[in-house]
Amino acid sequence: MVDIVVQRGQADRPAPDIVEPLLATVPAALARGKKEMDDGEQADRLSVTIPPADVRPGHIVTMIDPIAGEWVGKSTGIRHALTTHEDGSVQIETMLDLVVPRASRT
Repeated sequence: MVDIVVQRGQADRPAPDIVEPLLATVPAALARGKKEMDDGEQADRLSVTIPPADVRPGHIVTMIDPIAGEWVGKSTGIRHALTTHEDGSVQIETMLDLVVPRASRT
């Protein structure tokens, strides 16, 4: 049996340890720990629209918001929209789904 000790941030915010008798290997335990961290009990899920960018799921993204300030989030999904206007011009937008820890907002 492998025990998972959960510590968030700079290991200064411990969370309840994960005790799972069926986790027999370290890779399985690490995957479970990563999932628990990704579920982020202290995080918000946001969708933002940005100009086209090379962002992929799993990337860490820093956003600068004139109202909320600078914050960091993890990309969990991405969608692109292409609109063609009557005058022939094309507009491309990228929509990102992000998980943003509440502690990252300034």
